[in-house]
Amino acid sequence: MDVEAQEIKRQFHKGLVILAVCAVLCFIPLLFTDPSFAWENGPLEMAQNVVLFFETCLFLYFYRGAKGSRYQGLWLTTAGLFLILFGRELSWGRVFFFKEMASYGPAFYSLREIPYGFLVNWVVGALMLLTLFGLFRYVPWRAIGKEIPKPWILMILVIFMAVLSSLGDKEKILHTVFDQTIEEYAELLMYILLGIGAYWYYCWIRWLEGKSGQ
Repeated sequence: MDVEAQEIKRQFHKGLVILAVCAVLCFIPLLFTDPSFAWENGPLEMAQNVVLFFETCLFLYFYRGAKGSRYQGLWLTTAGLFLILFGRELSWGRVFFFKEMASYGPAFYSLREIPYGFLVNWVVGALMLLTLFGLFRYVPWRAIGKEIPKPWILMILVIFMAVLSSLGDKEKILHTVFDQTIEEYAELLMYILLGIGAYWYYCWIRWLEGKSGQ
């Protein structure tokens, strides 16, 4: 393994350590927050939106900078994946149509009640089909299987955060209202980890391109 490949690994593991430290330090203040901190359109939800929007823009930037590369379409597809997650977090725009304040937080109109609601399923379906096509068309599956190292630690962390988020949603962790905060925080960390994972493959695919061009 050459020096560049070793540097990719080193930077990746350094990033995970920094993220772990920051995640623990940021969780401590959450222990003293009001339940509203994790409500829809609350600070944790907004942080998720910011992360997903940034990741979408980042891979659009990589797409524009990859002219002439056979993997250019892959970065557009990756941006599409984050865009779908971003749209999901915004409930496809429902969060902009406030209805009333309930005991569990803000309530919003259903998709059927908003002006463009009838189009959402069609647009989302088309976007998902295009993204799936892009994954099959542009992902270098053979290189991922044989040449690119697997980020096992990151994969385990993503699964752990997904499970934690699911349990928190059902209040099966502490069995209190604080489970909602755990759910949203775990979801935020999961989105950050997914972005790091996508960037991991971006770096390795760029490394493969440079190696093949030598």
